[in-house]
Amino acid sequence: MGLITKTTLPDFIESFADPYAAVRLQACKVACKLKSDDRDLIGALLDSFSDSSWQIRAFAIKGMTHILMRSCWPFKESNSKSKVKLALVYDA
Repeated sequence: MGLITKTTLPDFIESFADPYAAVRLQACKVACKLKSDDRDLIGALLDSFSDSSWQIRAFAIKGMTHILMRSCWPFKESNSKSKVKLALVYDA
């Protein structure tokens, strides 16, 4: 469906910090399908750029690009811009 409600979003964002890599990976995969440009979700994806698993980092980058392409959300924070650029250069 590509939608998430405001009541379930905080629980979903918590899954990005789960101790199990499989849960974090699924959270990134679901984020790829969402049509949400929520700041907390974007922050969770940005934090996943530094995960120890390369698969999670890859899907976090993919999720971020899907969000950017769908919403055309401009990055206003230079720190966020630099994180995306570094992740794309060093993990691609």
